[in-house]
Amino acid sequence: MKQQWGGARPGAGRPPSAGRTSSEPHQRRPRVDAGVPVIVVARVVRAVGDLRRVRASTAIARAIDQAHVRTDFRIVEYVTDNRGIELVVEADDWIALARGMQGFQVAAARALNALAARRGTVFADRYKIVRARR
Repeated sequence: MKQQWGGARPGAGRPPSAGRTSSEPHQRRPRVDAGVPVIVVARVVRAVGDLRRVRASTAIARAIDQAHVRTDFRIVEYVTDNRGIELVVEADDWIALARGMQGFQVAAARALNALAARRGTVFADRYKIVRARR
C-alpha cells in the first residue's frame, strides 16, 4: 500500500483559540473611497489594562502621531474604552487603509506593551470596519 501525505483529514489544522471567536472574518473588506471617513474598531486583549489611563492615552496619541507620517492615511478622531480603540480614519484607498492601520497598530502595541512591562499580542484580532461616515 502506497503512503499518502497531505490532504484533508479529520482533526487536521490549527486548533481554535480557547473560547474566542474572531470579530472580523477573513474576507475582502468594504470599499474605501478617498476622503470619505471610515469608522474602524480595534479590540485589545485584557492584559494590556485600562486604555483610559493618562499614560495609556498618551502612548496611543504618540502612536497616532507616528501614523501621520503617511500622506495617504489620516486618523481624524479616536475614542478608547476598556475593550479597544475606535478610530475615524480617512484613506486614499483600501491598501492605504491597510498599511496605515498596520503601522498604527505596531506603534500602539509597542507603546502599550512598554507601558505595561509585558510582551505579546496587544490587538485581539483583525480590525473591523464598522461603517463609512456620511
